[in-house]
Amino acid sequence: MKIEIIVTVLTGWLLQASDISPERKLKGWKIQADSLHQAGLAFSDRGDDSSAVLLYEKALKLYRDSAGDPDQLLGLLYNDLAFSYGSIYVPYYSLDYFRKAVEIWESIELDGDGVDNLISGYQNLTFELIGYGDLKAADTIRKRMNSRFYRHYHQRGRPPSKDPFYRKPRSMHLLGNVRVLAAQGHLEMAYAYVDTMHQEIDDLGIVLAAYKILFDNAYEQDDDSLTVRFAQQALPIADRYDSPFYRLVCYAKLASVYHRMEQYEQALTYATRAERSMVFDSFSASKYAVQTIKAMIISGMGRWKEAQQLVEASIGEIVQNQADRTIPISELKAADLGDLSSYTFIRVFTESSRIMYGSYLRDGSKETFRKAANLYRASAGMFNRYYLKGEYTDLVDDLHLEIMEGLLTLSVDEPDEAVDYLSLIEQNASQHLIREFEKKLRVKKESQGQDVANVFDVRNVLATLEPKESMMKFYVASEYVYRTRITADGAAVFRIADADSLKSSVFRYATALRGLAAGYEHLSDSLRQLLLGDHADNVTTLIPDNFLNYIPFESLYDARQGKFLGEIQVISYAYSLPVWLLHRQASFPVLDAVRMGIFSPSYQVNDLRHAREEAGRVAAIFESDRFIAGDATKRAFLDRRADYDVLHFAMHSFFYEDDFSQSCLVFDGAEKLYFSELHALHIPARMAVLSACNTGNGKLVKGEGVMSLSRAFTYAGVASTVVSLWQAPDKETAEIMTSFYEGIAQGLSKSSAMAQAKRAFIENNPMKRHPFFWAGFVVNGDDSPLVVPPRQGMAWMGIGVVLAILVSLGFVYGRRLQPRQ
Repeated sequence: MKIEIIVTVLTGWLLQASDISPERKLKGWKIQADSLHQAGLAFSDRGDDSSAVLLYEKALKLYRDSAGDPDQLLGLLYNDLAFSYGSIYVPYYSLDYFRKAVEIWESIELDGDGVDNLISGYQNLTFELIGYGDLKAADTIRKRMNSRFYRHYHQRGRPPSKDPFYRKPRSMHLLGNVRVLAAQGHLEMAYAYVDTMHQEIDDLGIVLAAYKILFDNAYEQDDDSLTVRFAQQALPIADRYDSPFYRLVCYAKLASVYHRMEQYEQALTYATRAERSMVFDSFSASKYAVQTIKAMIISGMGRWKEAQQLVEASIGEIVQNQADRTIPISELKAADLGDLSSYTFIRVFTESSRIMYGSYLRDGSKETFRKAANLYRASAGMFNRYYLKGEYTDLVDDLHLEIMEGLLTLSVDEPDEAVDYLSLIEQNASQHLIREFEKKLRVKKESQGQDVANVFDVRNVLATLEPKESMMKFYVASEYVYRTRITADGAAVFRIADADSLKSSVFRYATALRGLAAGYEHLSDSLRQLLLGDHADNVTTLIPDNFLNYIPFESLYDARQGKFLGEIQVISYAYSLPVWLLHRQASFPVLDAVRMGIFSPSYQVNDLRHAREEAGRVAAIFESDRFIAGDATKRAFLDRRADYDVLHFAMHSFFYEDDFSQSCLVFDGAEKLYFSELHALHIPARMAVLSACNTGNGKLVKGEGVMSLSRAFTYAGVASTVVSLWQAPDKETAEIMTSFYEGIAQGLSKSSAMAQAKRAFIENNPMKRHPFFWAGFVVNGDDSPLVVPPRQGMAWMGIGVVLAILVSLGFVYGRRLQPRQ
């Protein structure tokens, strides 16, 4: 009501001035916008940021309607709106508006106050970016802040440090550096900036904010001694400043670190001091964070019932504030929390979920289980609002893994709800790849208007599966690895191993495969039983996660049958459930003829003679344009990349784990096509075959997967890729690839063609039965057949026999072309 009164008065004032000149009218809307802005500031100062947001948004609408040029005041309006959104724990708006404020201030000429605002804006923006774990972007902003600060304030010599007009931007400048350097792990460098603060800044509140940054980051980096040191140093400053808030955060951090060290009595002492440090007269994340820390400590002491009561009291207050009514946790829904989505509240709900589930394990109560389940669902809902739908950061991934672990645990205990829990997990998984791929498909109009990235439900996968199809999706969570078996009838989740121990076994096996080591069969058989269980004989699609991407499942050995999994069944791979669904919805047409572009350079060192022979054999199977030796240039590929259904690369590649953006294919003249370049391209091919070394290998990025050249082609819009997981031998690769394309020409699916090629290789080369020679190549992505199967009948069979003879004699070759100018 109070907001509407203010807006009505201001609007009435503007209507009374409607008959004045256009110049005065222009000034009039700005005056009204400024009045709304000032009124919003007044509400914000009183702690009513929800009302402030409404006023700021109305002021922004006036700016938008007027279509005027951006000015300093518009930047300030965005900045203050961002601050208020942050105060009501809606960080995704806060980040966007801080960014807009900085963009406006950078784009216009600023006076002295404007530069001060820009420095503060930079610091605010680093705060929000680090809140999402985007350290790279935060460091970029820090460098821009440093450049602008020194250029403006030091261009005529160092200004006097006692000047109050200098101290404010200087404090923001120092704080921004502390924030970014500490988050990057450079705690001693950050501490040096705090020393400078002591010398130059008399605002103890800024100094305490810097200390909080130090001990928060020391804690996140698992440095317990440094956490204690920084928190203990900050406490006397908080006493001198008489700051209840900073006393609270110091005590709370000490409680957390002693809880992690399992020194529960000391931890509880500090948690109690934190609780008594401050009286909260408004809704505050700090209050509930401290109460949650205390509940964690008490549960660690085995006092589960007491911990559960603390959790229920805290969650009850939060829900009451957001929903404006009392809702029992056993009836709580994610929507009851409104827009609440800050990192702190997500952690509060996640930890509360763990405590509630721990209590359920002890009392066995169905009601306690339902409370734990609803808290995990609420955590997932908040995370979905918090996550910006771009590339994952380490911080975002850590949050997701904790929630995912809880939802998967619930799926094991409550199988009937597994589909719902899996849908929540997939909706919160990184959407970067699926959004990029979907965007490229839309260019070709092959996604039929579907928006898989925006709304995903596992039920849509179930509805798409054929009756005999079986998918296996793996999840590597914080503590355990889970296997999910998905059929048209539903989904079942199994906890299969401790994540660390399984990771060790997988890497030992991967090393044995790549090193052509003997005696790998026992480990291979153990992994098969552990990973696939009783479903090893009927899986059709595999979706590995995390480190499981480093092994080909076809190589897993079945000691009972004396065969590899690839000899028993056909396996296809997908990056994720949403990507798999998008491929199915695209319904790629079967082709009457395949247009193929083959690129096979020559090299002065480590030339691939068999690769060129491979190119000749492949060209004999399909009508192909061959770019051989000096014709196989990077320019030729870039010019012709949209001309082909299939792209075949028989060439060298380089893989750089430290900087995957530099991983590349090597064309003629040592020209390199980098991961970063491929990522930005649009390549509308149905399949890219990377008959090169390590094209499926890459850096494992948390939350995103293996950043390989294969993945880069998927980003570019290629529907399926054939890639190698290790340094493949030249001659053997040529044999497998030729056989693979023969299967494609028969109308087989891509995975069936690859399985047939591998089986033929094992049968024809009994001395090369070791998976090193044949298992490294895998098919990922759309698995549908490329071509119409050959027609039956004696006439067609006769023609086929003649063609086969001609091919075997080497008389049928693809034409060799010069690249288009």
